[in-house]
Amino acid sequence: MVFLVFGIVYFIYHLINIDNGISSYFMKQNTLDAKVQEVEKIKNTITNMKFKINLLTKDPVDKDMLDEKARRLLGFKRSGEIVIDLKN
Repeated sequence: MVFLVFGIVYFIYHLINIDNGISSYFMKQNTLDAKVQEVEKIKNTITNMKFKINLLTKDPVDKDMLDEKARRLLGFKRSGEIVIDLKN
């Protein structure tokens, strides 16, 4: 009887605590969920960048986008303008 109880306790302990046990499963699931969210964020960033690139590379260039890039990257501004740079 003692060996049976010991065997059951041993089995349950190792079922929970080994490298591929239940606790490991939940830790890996949490890591997977975090990585999936990170991938979605990166995909959204790529989509946004593709949209902005398309605005600058299509045949009639979007003048607002060109103006924004010239102001941001080259520091262009009109006389009398005050530029307030808000970092995201």
